[in-house]
Amino acid sequence: GPIGDRWLIWATVGGGGAWVQNRSQLGAQEPVSESGFAPAASGSLSTGPRLGPGSLFLEVRATWIGDPGLATLSGSSITFLGLLGYRFDVG
Repeated sequence: GPIGDRWLIWATVGGGGAWVQNRSQLGAQEPVSESGFAPAASGSLSTGPRLGPGSLFLEVRATWIGDPGLATLSGSSITFLGLLGYRFDVG
């Protein structure tokens, strides 16, 4: 939402699932492919000044994907992103 007349801030959180696929091969052996479903969660925080018909923004985002329980892939992962962009206001 707006902070004063010129700055905006956004925060998002969400959850759901991720379809995970893995393919492994050791030496000359046949490749092994597996897939499965894992829980997932995401969150972000962005801020920026109003500029013209929208706003410039800087955003940090994190996404966590839980353990899919595959024989060839275990454990969870987390990804961090930094984004710089421009949001147009259409309404």
